[in-house]
Parts: sequence; C-alpha cells; structure tokens
Amino acid sequence: MRSPANILAIGRDSGLLEVRALLLRSGGDSVTHAMALDAAKGIINSTHIDLMVLCQTVPNGERMELILYMRAMMPQGKVLVLQRESAGDQYARLAETLDVGEGPQKLLDTVDRILTTPVAG
Repeated sequence: MRSPANILAIGRDSGLLEVRALLLRSGGDSVTHAMALDAAKGIINSTHIDLMVLCQTVPNGERMELILYMRAMMPQGKVLVLQRESAGDQYARLAETLDVGEGPQKLLDTVDRILTTPVAG
C-alpha cells in the first residue's frame, strides 16, 4: 500500500476531467484539476505535485509545454499522458502513456505503478 499522492489532472472537457478526478480520489489520492495552461502552471508553482495526468483533450503543443515545465519545476514529479490508441509514442522519453480506451481500472493500476516506481537518477 502506498501513501496518498498529490495529483494534478489537466484537461479541456470539464465533465471528463471531473470524472477522472473522482476516480483518482477513490484511490485515496488528493486531486487538483485545471482546464487551462496558465492555471496548471500556477498549481505546479504553488503545490507539490507527485503526478501530473494530462488528458487526451489537451492539445499536443500544450502537453509538451506542460511536460517540460513540470520537469523543470519538479524534476522528481511524474507524468502520465492519456492518449488515443493512434497517437503514437511522441512522449515515450518524457512521460508514461496510457490509451484512454483501456478503461478506469487500467488508469488506477497505471497510477499505482507509476507512483510506486522510484525515480531514476
């Protein structure tokens, strides 16, 4: 069993974002969510984040900007990018990825795995 984590979920669809936040909270974690780039950066600047989850609704350019920002501000923080099956591996070196079609249990399992894996380095 792991300790509760601080998770930042970012997405553009408020309903989907809220459902994902509720799901992540069901695992005992504290979840903050943001719909805009500036809001997400503000949270990263003011709160310790163990895991940032980027929903598939975030445009690719903003995803990359947020991943790089998180890496610069919190090098020990982890990142999970939710994407559609056909999105490819463009984030493979910078973040974990998960196909959104794999369902809620796979999301919870992936979050647990990410949060219990030590950061390399």
